[in-house]
Amino acid sequence: MHEEMTAAMQWNCLDGLSMEATARDIPNLAAMASRFAPGTIIAIPYLANESDADRLDAAAAALYLAAILWILGYDTIYAHQDREDDTLVGVKSTARLFGARTREMAAVCYSGTLLLLLLAMAAAGLHFWGYVLMLLPAGLLAWQVITLDIDDQARCLALFKLNREVGLAVALAMLVGRL
Repeated sequence: MHEEMTAAMQWNCLDGLSMEATARDIPNLAAMASRFAPGTIIAIPYLANESDADRLDAAAAALYLAAILWILGYDTIYAHQDREDDTLVGVKSTARLFGARTREMAAVCYSGTLLLLLLAMAAAGLHFWGYVLMLLPAGLLAWQVITLDIDDQARCLALFKLNREVGLAVALAMLVGRL
């Protein structure tokens, strides 16, 4: 079973990396979600304390939707690095779509992400300490929103890269909640 999960996750990552989009397709949120978020569903059976199908379905749905909102938030921050180039060539990026309202959009996306992650944890029957540890990714996401400057390319890149730690903190919270 472990080998199947590893192979499925590797396929998901490679498939996501192979996605090609033309300038007319961006922002194609459905494509982003279908390529990058499905790997989240694979993790659910490994987090749950029992194999109750209804609980797993609810946890998987919440985790999948959380991943979509998280991706939308951090990808938009990343896209602000080349917003001017996008304008010149006509790319329909989320950075151009949200523009000066990116901070508010990121706050909504990240708040929704956290709420859905907590719902996924509850549906999977995770324990108290997992919820306590969710304060760490919540703080990291809030820091991104508070310190975002869409006109500072280096800052946008640094905030985008911070999502690696957000993902690790979420994984840690869920794993501890599983114990």
